[in-house]
Amino acid sequence: MTEEFYHELLEAQQKAVLARIKASLEDAHAGRVIRHDTVESLMQRLDSEPAE
Repeated sequence: MTEEFYHELLEAQQKAVLARIKASLEDAHAGRVIRHDTVESLMQRLDSEPAE
């Protein structure tokens, strides 16, 4: 792997991270986020969802 290709991979990864953060913020602002008061309630929610 060349150094140039390595830097291209790093840049692509950074862009992907920023895109995921932006999408998460948009979900939060649109009210598409479920907040849980406790870890237990979060775990119950996760256990009740079907596996993908």
